[in-house]
Amino acid sequence: MAFVYNGVNIGQDLYQVQFSTVSLGGVPGGLTFSSDLLGQLMDFSAREMNTEIDVVPINGQGRGIYDNIPHGMQGNIVWTRSNAAIDSMNAMLMNGFFKSIKRVLFNIYTFVLDRNGVPQMFTFTNASLSDFEFGKYEGKKEVVQSVKFRADNMLDQNQLALSVLGNLPG
Repeated sequence: MAFVYNGVNIGQDLYQVQFSTVSLGGVPGGLTFSSDLLGQLMDFSAREMNTEIDVVPINGQGRGIYDNIPHGMQGNIVWTRSNAAIDSMNAMLMNGFFKSIKRVLFNIYTFVLDRNGVPQMFTFTNASLSDFEFGKYEGKKEVVQSVKFRADNMLDQNQLALSVLGNLPG
């Protein structure tokens, strides 16, 4: 079952994405806007980045250590073009960097609707946007634009992990 919110239909779960600029200290800054301003949201994907640790004793004795060390998130956001906002945002970010070596980071807030109707919020912190895709302009097709992001962390604003993990034995 698809969920529609403000004309956005993203499968059955994601119903809004917001961006907020972040100051150098990591504190949310002054500019906050919805992804709706950039076009019709078509796809949002994110996955954890991690480094696999694989330590095997060189003397053949003892147990190996196998683990994953998380080091952030990466993802992709796709819109159907409805205006020049993505183009303008990319131009602003590039010009700001080349004129004054300013890096603009964002907190990306995602709002997800669970199957039981309860909304959840997850935040990707200190996200850097890159690889803006301006789209392929063809006569009878929608123009699809996208941007990649890398964030240093994903926060659960709902504290769901505490309630789930708190019930694990051990």
